[in-house]
Amino acid sequence: MGCRMLDFDPLYSTPQVAAIEQFIDQHYPLAGPVSCRMLQSGLNDVYLALGSNGERYVFRLSHRRARGPADVKTETAFLTHLAQSGVPVAAAVPTREGSLFVQGQAPEGARQAVLFRAIEGRKPDTTDAGDARANGKTLALMHNAAETFQPTERSIGLISNTCCIGPSPEYAIAASWKTPRSAAISKTSLRGPQRRLKPSPI
Repeated sequence: MGCRMLDFDPLYSTPQVAAIEQFIDQHYPLAGPVSCRMLQSGLNDVYLALGSNGERYVFRLSHRRARGPADVKTETAFLTHLAQSGVPVAAAVPTREGSLFVQGQAPEGARQAVLFRAIEGRKPDTTDAGDARANGKTLALMHNAAETFQPTERSIGLISNTCCIGPSPEYAIAASWKTPRSAAISKTSLRGPQRRLKPSPI
């Protein structure tokens, strides 16, 4: 029996959770099989992935777009650079082949996938002074680290700030960077020709 042709070519498809779990197990060197649940769908499909030892990851399947591979390559390289520089970001987990992202085939074409390390935390409180200080400290660290980032290829767009706070608002502010109200950043020092941001304790 031959394959049935589709009457309508899909613009966007949503994979089954079991297919996502199998894809992660196939491409990532984790301790054991993972279990997943969807966190959000739309521009990106985002899943919470739980490892056999209780470790938590976030798997993001990007929507098909023209500059998909180039954009994801630059984004994941930038996040890795930030993590290595001490900035609390959700860095990408390398695949079995050592790549920071992998492509999978969907009915609409190739889509890029990234497995991020989950950062435990919560949404920031815009009225809380401690959260403001924590955000200021992180932004200063990010600014300094970005000065030494050297992408391997030119990118038309800027790195989106959403990639720097994690793949989901659930992980928007790292709990370890929630500083006490009386001990954190209250000011930044803009010195030198490059106007570097320097976190300064009170």
